[in-house]
Amino acid sequence: MSLLKLFEYMAHGKPIVSSDLPAIREVLRDSVNSVLVSPDNPSDWVKAHQRLHENEVFRDQIGLQGRRTFWPSIAASHAQPTS
Repeated sequence: MSLLKLFEYMAHGKPIVSSDLPAIREVLRDSVNSVLVSPDNPSDWVKAHQRLHENEVFRDQIGLQGRRTFWPSIAASHAQPTS
């Protein structure tokens, strides 16, 4: 299992749906920077994708927080008001 794809998605601010596995939980947090689902339950995967599809605010929040997780210094600088 390679986490490389997860980091690529995070760097680009893409919302992530991933298996809820111990190695994944070292990087991703459910409903914070991803949606974690049971790897053995296809209906959980469908529900997670429907949730992201139907809720633009949540989808954008997950993507942005993933980007902040990957690029903390860049995300912090974008959050600062400019003079």
